[in-house]
Amino acid sequence: MFIIDTVLLQALFTVLLLIIVDALLGLALALREGTFKLSEAPRFLRTEILPYYTAILALAGMSMIEDIHQLGMKSVTWTVIAIYTARILFTEIRQKLVKLFKINPDELPSNKAQSG
Repeated sequence: MFIIDTVLLQALFTVLLLIIVDALLGLALALREGTFKLSEAPRFLRTEILPYYTAILALAGMSMIEDIHQLGMKSVTWTVIAIYTARILFTEIRQKLVKLFKINPDELPSNKAQSG
């Protein structure tokens, strides 16, 4: 009935770790800027973290069901994981690191290569 895919489970764990890193960087940034509000934490979890991770978990769970597995659901799951991971790394975490460490985005190697 179920086909346990350990590599897919490792990818889910990696996404969860990236979400935690992103949340911790956001917390550090909010604390430094003095904008942290503990009362906003439940809203943040409900609107920013749970919908995305729950959707990825649901896709992964469905792709491990033998009948659905045959329909190619695993490729859809891997695509969603790749897109979401790229979004977290290259948008969310990158922006927070730039703000946290006061990096000028124009001086980053990726931006120099594009403008040059």
